[in-house]
Amino acid sequence: MDDQKDYIRKKLKKYRDQIRRLREEKENLEKEIEQLEEENRDVLNKKKKVLEDKEKELEEMEQGLVNDEDTKKDKIIRELESENQDLERQVEELDRENENLMREVREKKNVSKSGPVLSGNDIAISSNTVVAGSIECSGRIEGEEDVKIKGSIEASGDISLGTKTEVEGDIISPSGEVKIGDNSEIRGVISGKKILLGEKVKARSVESDSRLEVGKESKLYEISSGGNVFLADGVQIEGSVEYVGSLNTGENVIIKKSVLPRSEEEMEREKIEAERELEAEEERRDMSGVEDLSKNIQEGLDSIEDEMSTEENEEEMSTEGENKIECPICQHMNDKGAESCEVCEADLTV
Repeated sequence: MDDQKDYIRKKLKKYRDQIRRLREEKENLEKEIEQLEEENRDVLNKKKKVLEDKEKELEEMEQGLVNDEDTKKDKIIRELESENQDLERQVEELDRENENLMREVREKKNVSKSGPVLSGNDIAISSNTVVAGSIECSGRIEGEEDVKIKGSIEASGDISLGTKTEVEGDIISPSGEVKIGDNSEIRGVISGKKILLGEKVKARSVESDSRLEVGKESKLYEISSGGNVFLADGVQIEGSVEYVGSLNTGENVIIKKSVLPRSEEEMEREKIEAERELEAEEERRDMSGVEDLSKNIQEGLDSIEDEMSTEENEEEMSTEGENKIECPICQHMNDKGAESCEVCEADLTV
């Protein structure tokens, strides 16, 4: 028993170290995203400044043009209005991009807050609560109805979950009782000293050190118990049932594979092997999750850099156009300040 506790303590310490490192990496990535957001805001301000300068230039031209040049003035005004509309569209696009970027940043911040919930005390989960990560504590865990857990649940004490509970990971209590309410779905392994499942519960592997009770019409993949097993009416087991003690079943119980009475020594040996395999799988899954998160964030950063590079190129082209003056005769773009056109020698000072 002491060896098992030491093993669990080492396992918890290893998970906490991994969680601390992941949090540090996420904090660094958040800082990089916030910095890119600030740079994108600067680009947006520059675009708005260009728009304001164009509007000011339009007002100055309207005031400076004489009456006998109405046709030329109207042409320039139309061009400037068209250019102004283009700039307004660009500003709107930048506004939308900025909103999307801010939404992505908020989502990434929410992800960073949805990691494992660690506590040294008891945890109570209210109805209709969604926990985006895992839950670990050294005390007891009690959940009301309609609770959704995106990760796993692990406690040193008892674990009690209400009706319509959904857990995407495992439920583990090495030294406590695990109780699952009716109409719940557990996609991982249920492991505890004693396990009580309500009616119409769906779960994968169920492993108990002592007594195991399964409510009516529940559907499980396989059962391994170090004590007596009771299966109520209509229970379906897709795999095998292993137990030490007695097996009692209600009516219409279906066990599709073997029923295997075992000795305590065999069960203990197989349990140790299964725990080692589970630990190795969790390590691989944790590393895969970290790699996927890093890849997604890097792709987001690369996309933002590409967008900012495109905006800078457009701004440079716009600035080059501002330093030119168009010939009203042949439309050739001459250097700003030229007195005559380089092509047709038309007077540009008029």
